[in-house]
Amino acid sequence: MDKVFITKAKVSALMELLDFNKIYNYEDLIYSDRLCKILSTGERNYLLNYKSILENIGDIPIYDKNNRNKFTNNRKRMVFEGGPPSFHLYLDCSFLTSNYENYEIPIEIEDSNIDEYRRFFIKEIELFKEKPDVFYAKVGTKFAVHIKNVKSYNAENSGVKQIDNVELTDPEEIIIKIKDHLFKMEQYRHSSPEYEKIITNNGFATHKTKDKSPILKKWHNYKNKLKSLIKSYFISKLNPEFEFKKSVLEQCGYKLCKTCSLRANPPVF
Repeated sequence: MDKVFITKAKVSALMELLDFNKIYNYEDLIYSDRLCKILSTGERNYLLNYKSILENIGDIPIYDKNNRNKFTNNRKRMVFEGGPPSFHLYLDCSFLTSNYENYEIPIEIEDSNIDEYRRFFIKEIELFKEKPDVFYAKVGTKFAVHIKNVKSYNAENSGVKQIDNVELTDPEEIIIKIKDHLFKMEQYRHSSPEYEKIITNNGFATHKTKDKSPILKKWHNYKNKLKSLIKSYFISKLNPEFEFKKSVLEQCGYKLCKTCSLRANPPVF
């Protein structure tokens, strides 16, 4: 089986591994006059690169194979260490839609006790969720430390059916949504001389300026919604099932999902 599936979040991770410098594929949508007045060069290039991955990832050279190690970095003080990202053989694999959940190991836990703490936490995870105070007390008794909080990380799996809460529908329907959204953005921008001045001067780098003004914060949210719509358009038009060549993903450090490998007949190892 050469065609396999990944989630949309894993596509974003791929963008750190591929060299787009040799790709010269300009998309009229991305470089239209309207978008050039709203999105920065970096934002438009990101969208163009995203499109290139969906269209034909095999034509994009791997930039730095050593980068695959970053998938397992910075996990030393997490309960679930994780590993390389996975690809899937089946669209109905539960791990294509399961949510992400992880927990930071408190700094009070010494490095020498990390493995033991992981085992303890996994065993007592329901207690942590239902009665955290009791959990903290048990941690104190077992590890002779005093903790008041455990930082948790939770995110809905990006799956394959929607992106950033934008449903993947017919490409032409998404184009209509893009045009409607652009109209709303232009109305907002030109609603007063003050709005127009602030957005013109600071509207490109809103990831840096959004906290300076409620006007820029709203403009930043407008831009994020626009980028989500454009990405959804590319997905619906080019690769609605997020189907990729297995060999290319393996070169990028992706591994076969263990659940899918056991389900295959014969099993794949």
